[in-house]
Amino acid sequence: MVDQGALCLPAVIGFGPALAAVWYVGSRYDGQFSDRRLFALMGVGLILGGVAIVFHLFLDEAFGQGIDLALLGFGLLFPLLETMMKYVVLNLRSLRGQGETAFYGLSLGAGFGAIGVLTVVTRDALSVPGGLWQATLMTQALLRSIGVVGVQATSGLLLGVASARKGDRTRFLQALGLLAAFYLSLLLVGLSGDTSGVALWGSLLVGVALGLGGLVWGIAQVLPQVLDTGTRQRLRRRRLDKVRKMRMDRSRRANRPARAARAPAALATSGRSKGHDDSE
Repeated sequence: MVDQGALCLPAVIGFGPALAAVWYVGSRYDGQFSDRRLFALMGVGLILGGVAIVFHLFLDEAFGQGIDLALLGFGLLFPLLETMMKYVVLNLRSLRGQGETAFYGLSLGAGFGAIGVLTVVTRDALSVPGGLWQATLMTQALLRSIGVVGVQATSGLLLGVASARKGDRTRFLQALGLLAAFYLSLLLVGLSGDTSGVALWGSLLVGVALGLGGLVWGIAQVLPQVLDTGTRQRLRRRRLDKVRKMRMDRSRRANRPARAARAPAALATSGRSKGHDDSE
């Protein structure tokens, strides 16, 4: 009988980073997009990611027959296919030319990556005795999820900016190049034949670096470019106000023990002074 926990864990690992990325962007840029559209595009990303998985299942073995085919598939075909799938959606008439499309692109990519991670991690959980409860496999699954979701979300963000600017080729090529670099790092594991050692861990860490690095750069540097100057300044003031409030609250909490410690001493001093007055 299959452990139900072993089936729930892949969902947590797959959707956790995706939801965290969408939540963070939503809290940082609140009011700049429609929440309904944001999560609707994430659902569309799940569907597109499922279609992409079918292509992977049929083509992975074919591209593994030789180095030339492998480079063609992982270095060009898969990245181009996934980039075009996302870009077609983000380039619809209702989304094209709108600054908020960049946010929807990130959500679309996060869903795209989450379903892929869920599929791979579920396969591993069912095929290995003990499943993901093994510390090594769980760590690898978490790293894979962060890398895949981060790369796909960043790719979607860049494609959203390209659509918002009505065909920005630079952002489109950046999204394509990011996916190509990620897939080539996966290809190195297959070519080396080291599916459990240094090559695997190296590939996972490269994926995390590309995913997290790209996401941090995209959220901090690329997303503000689709906002007008007034909106950027207003959001910056709001973030500064939150930081000041947090510092003031922290300062108050730190001063409470000191005030509490001074209170008994002050009462004792007051009592001695009153006793001295009575004796006089």
